[in-house]
Amino acid sequence: MGSQLMSENANNTEMGERIKLARNAQGFSQRQVGKALDVSHNAVSSWEQGKFEPEAKHWKKLAQILKITIAYLVEGQGEKPPETKPGETRPLRLSTVRLRNMVTEGHFDELIYPRIAALVESGELDDLLKKHGYRRDCDRGK
Repeated sequence: MGSQLMSENANNTEMGERIKLARNAQGFSQRQVGKALDVSHNAVSSWEQGKFEPEAKHWKKLAQILKITIAYLVEGQGEKPPETKPGETRPLRLSTVRLRNMVTEGHFDELIYPRIAALVESGELDDLLKKHGYRRDCDRGK
C-alpha cells in the first residue's frame, strides 16, 4: 500500500510539472487556468505541486487550454510544450486589472515603448497617425 501511495505521488508530481510547464508556455497564471476550469487557483497550485491531480473530468478542457494532448497531460507522451527561460517573452495575455495596475504603477512603458519604437523605425507610426487624422508636431507648420 505504501509503495502504491508513493507511486501515485510521483505520478502527481510529474503531471503537476507538465501542467506548470504548459501553463507557463501559454503565459497563463494559475488564476486564469482555474477560472477557465471553474476551480480555484489554489487547486491549480496543488496540481502543480503534485499534492493532487486534476479530476479526469477536467483533463480535456485543461489540455485544450494549455494546447497539449491529454496523452501528454496524463502520461507525458507526445510533444511537450516549449520551455520558457528566464527573461524570455511569452504570449502577452493581460487582464484588465493587471493592465490597470501596470498603468497606475508606472510600468506601462515597459509594454508600449518597444512597440512604439518599432512603429517609428518602420514608418508605420506616421501612416497610423495620418489614418486617424493626426499629424506629428513637426508636420504642423507645413
